[in-house]
Amino acid sequence: MIFYYTNSVEPGGIQTVARLSTGGFVSGSIVPNDVLNEIFSNISLNTETNTQYRLLALKNTLPNTVDNIVMKFYLNEDIISQFEVALVLPALDKCNDYVFEKIASQYSKPMTGQFQIVSDGLQIDGGSLDPGAVLGVWLCRKFDVEGNPVKSCEELGEDYNNEVVVEKEDDIQINVMWDDAESVSSSASVSVSVSSSASAL
Repeated sequence: MIFYYTNSVEPGGIQTVARLSTGGFVSGSIVPNDVLNEIFSNISLNTETNTQYRLLALKNTLPNTVDNIVMKFYLNEDIISQFEVALVLPALDKCNDYVFEKIASQYSKPMTGQFQIVSDGLQIDGGSLDPGAVLGVWLCRKFDVEGNPVKSCEELGEDYNNEVVVEKEDDIQINVMWDDAESVSSSASVSVSVSSSASAL
């Protein structure tokens, strides 16, 4: 079970740019596990950052069907954004390759999928996946303007003169668990962390 970026030119092609992972074909580029990945761009405190969307594809790379897939989400305490998630199934193109809805840009909301707000400890059922099958995971990040008011240029200038250091970062970890009847163990897991940080510029 591995997370892949989407939006490659062809199925299984190379696509390693996180901000371009906005649907379409499933790439052959793996999202690294257990490390911080800048899936979303940095947040600037002098502008109201637009809502952004990313689509990751969870692929069953095992030789057998996995059941009872569960995704559990963890958030850091000082999170500065609101995250939402939606699970979607792909369609098949005329060549029988998996393809997801492709949005016009990273700021466009997908037509498919029901988004729900991610809270720390949220669990979502993902069903079952046959060998080689994929499940799409849409992630949405909305900057929390109410909790982090946009600063004016004058305020940012004062912060600079007073040597105020901005140390804020989002970290959302997705832990995927499943049952594998043909494995020695009854369950296994994979995790990926999504991060974005705030800057004063």
